[in-house]
Amino acid sequence: MSFVNRSNTLNFFDKIKESDLPNLSLNKQISSRNINSTVIFENNIYNFKVIMIGDLAVGKTSLLNRFVKNEFKNSYISTIGVEYSAKNLIIDKINECRLKIWDTSGEERFRSITKQYFKDTQGAILIFDLTKKSTFDKLNVWLEDLNDNAPEDVSIILVGNKMDIKDRKIYLSDDAKKFALKNKMPYIEVSAKEGTNVVYLFETLCKKLVNKSNNRMSINLNSGKKEKKNKEESFNIEKNIEKKKSIELDKKIFEGRGKIENKKSKCC
Repeated sequence: MSFVNRSNTLNFFDKIKESDLPNLSLNKQISSRNINSTVIFENNIYNFKVIMIGDLAVGKTSLLNRFVKNEFKNSYISTIGVEYSAKNLIIDKINECRLKIWDTSGEERFRSITKQYFKDTQGAILIFDLTKKSTFDKLNVWLEDLNDNAPEDVSIILVGNKMDIKDRKIYLSDDAKKFALKNKMPYIEVSAKEGTNVVYLFETLCKKLVNKSNNRMSINLNSGKKEKKNKEESFNIEKNIEKKKSIELDKKIFEGRGKIENKKSKCC
């Protein structure tokens, strides 16, 4: 796995508007170069917006910093509003995922603000603390917010953080698996502190997003082909109808001329 690092953290109260940032909507492009007049396709570029949600102190910021900067701090100041980071991942050697990641506050007072950032997101990472059952119990609340405000086809991954604290996490693992199965989403346990499964988590999300993007493009392409075929068939039907009308008209004209000729031959 190779990747390109690029990080830039923005605080909500710096009055940064989402519209001021690079295009966050899904956009597949083809990157190419010209060598001896031959175009060589290097990779497929995808832009994805991802949002991280979950209760206060579940480790969202720690997880993001481990992924983007490969660093971990034992203490963090609680996220105020939202923070933004970005990083690129190369998937399957040909797909470049440019992830724009929004780290949201888990505090209740900021929920009305963070909901605004659910719009147009393609991926969501729903996080709870494996050592705190209260954060697991709130998952339904966060999922409801996501379902109410994010696009219907958003890809969600459930994440249990702090798996390094093994003696306190066991009783939540089974509950989390059942929750993920019920809501039809993958479940991954990670450790932001040790880095366990962190890259794997984002790779898994990228693959889901790429597959969904390609399926959508395939559907659109097939739909376009079907529409073109229908237009061609409709055109051919209309053409055949016109041709039939023309033949019938010619036949009537021919028959009319025959009658006139018969009348002439009788009268003379």
